[in-house]
Amino acid sequence: MSPQTPIDIHLCGPADHADIVWMNQAMDRYYNPHLEPSSAEDVTAMLRRIETDPDLATQIVLARRDGLPVGIAFFALIHPGRRLGGVLFLKDLFVVETARGGGIGEALLRFLAAHARARGIHRLDLTAEPQNEGAQRFYERMGMKVRPAIFYRLDGERLDALAGEA
Repeated sequence: MSPQTPIDIHLCGPADHADIVWMNQAMDRYYNPHLEPSSAEDVTAMLRRIETDPDLATQIVLARRDGLPVGIAFFALIHPGRRLGGVLFLKDLFVVETARGGGIGEALLRFLAAHARARGIHRLDLTAEPQNEGAQRFYERMGMKVRPAIFYRLDGERLDALAGEA
């Protein structure tokens, strides 16, 4: 894989399922090495649901170099308020270890920024894990600023319990 080779980045569709499965499993192995990666069947089922459920806003961008998948981003476009002009919320951005430092992450962010601006979106938000200092340095190098906030999560049994009270 040559860093001089152009990077192909595009919004994903059904023809990209195999590469998305591969990238998702690579991401699972990197962030959760103690767990078995998601099965191809589970990832494909998730992709089909994203493609067919109008309530889901998830979009996926894939980066390839020399025909091989090297980066992926999962995001949603959200319009949270009348004056905000919308937000592209980046849930995950991942570049395979062998391709890091080759401009893949920057190319993905540039693609997402252009995608947002073309749709009248004025902001790109994301979260990074506190221990992922490399990602933090990368995002700051790309011009992003830390915005103090407290990130909350409700999942599993606690989500089930709250849903049961509705």
